[in-house]
Amino acid sequence: MTVKSKAKIIRGMVLFLATVSLVAASLPLAAQEDEMMLPARDPAGLQRPAVAFSHSDHADQLNCNRCHHDFDALGNNTVEEDGQACADCHEATPGANPIPLTRAYHLQCKGCHQALVAAGQGAAPPVMCGQCHVRQSRPLS
Repeated sequence: MTVKSKAKIIRGMVLFLATVSLVAASLPLAAQEDEMMLPARDPAGLQRPAVAFSHSDHADQLNCNRCHHDFDALGNNTVEEDGQACADCHEATPGANPIPLTRAYHLQCKGCHQALVAAGQGAAPPVMCGQCHVRQSRPLS
């Protein structure tokens, strides 16, 4: 094999690795979507619009296991880093986990927001139903 052919192979490999690196760098680091809609499923049939939730706004301020938790029999949070989605453990109606999904959202989200308001920390986060469950205005006919 000549020096020119070896150099050509090395250039090709470098170009390939650079391309793979650029593609990999453009992929999100975590599977968590930044903007998501939290469903408003309620076993009692109550209907509210889904909640627009910004994961990045919350992740910048909170430890991940505050929301992505998994408690053992003694009540200790066993999650060290990334946890599961709420709906992975909390079902729309109680199953193995006694706290249904809607109640889990309200306990976790609204409870945290109310604590921040009571502590007077920063801008007041939403605590009233319509502040999170925003109804879309309908055009007049």
